Amino acid sequence: MTGSADGNSNWVTLPGGDENWRVRQAIHAIRRNIQKKKRLLRILKIRSALGATAGTIAPLSLLSGIAISVELNRRGLGPVAGTATAVWLPLLLSSIAVLIWLSFTDVTVPSVNNTRLIVDREDVEQELALLLDQFHFLSAQTRSSVTEQRALYRENIREVIDEYATLSRRYRRRHNALHALVTIGSASIAAVAALDPGLNWQKKVIIGISFVVTCASGFSGYYKFRERSYFLQQSADAVEEELNAALLGVGEYSDFSPQQNEELLARFAQRVEALRNEQRRRQQQLDQPAEQSTSTQQPQQ
Repeated sequence: MTGSADGNSNWVTLPGGDENWRVRQAIHAIRRNIQKKKRLLRILKIRSALGATAGTIAPLSLLSGIAISVELNRRGLGPVAGTATAVWLPLLLSSIAVLIWLSFTDVTVPSVNNTRLIVDREDVEQELALLLDQFHFLSAQTRSSVTEQRALYRENIREVIDEYATLSRRYRRRHNALHALVTIGSASIAAVAALDPGLNWQKKVIIGISFVVTCASGFSGYYKFRERSYFLQQSADAVEEELNAALLGVGEYSDFSPQQNEELLARFAQRVEALRNEQRRRQQQLDQPAEQSTSTQQPQQ
């Protein structure tokens, strides 16, 4: 049994008793450790992304701000240069503050002797890989009957429903945000264009807003957030309907008696897998380019 950075054991000591039950207990303990490692790794990845973003924005904002201020001062536009400074200077200071915070803070976990240990991303990735290997090895040793596996599949299908529903809400929020950006940007372009076109700042604002709106329209059309949200929610509703029908014994499952539970579970697994395959097919169609997706949907001669 080996220790890890957070004080949890990577290798789980199997208690006495039935061998299959002991293996399942070990799998349960390893799964908990895997979840902890994944959460810890997610935090470390966020910190790395923040550091990379702040490290890129800080010098770029400084160089671009100085260049813009020098150019505006050379043209005699001192007040405009002060306005530009008010834009890039807070961006620079906030990036520096993020870098300082990341430098003086560390991610720590409790250890065995009630102290805090600083964890490293590479160590967490190695420990996670080791736990996954142990999980797969012990999972292969479990000997569950077909009925048990189908029953577990029926219970675990709720995770699929939650995953589809969560992704659907995420894509819906992104689509709504981009659509709002396009709407506001288009209205702003029309409002600014209606002003006196002789002022240079108006032209610059129009160019900037047009760029943002074009990017938002491009991302929205390419990633198809609205379509992904619709199909995921549709699949989640269909899987939930199958689950409720199987639990209540209605619809396609009304002909099964209580003694035919194994056949009911087989029918349930078959229908849910068909729904998941349909969702995967839709996902592949959305990932294809528009012209290729159109050609694949045409009936073959």
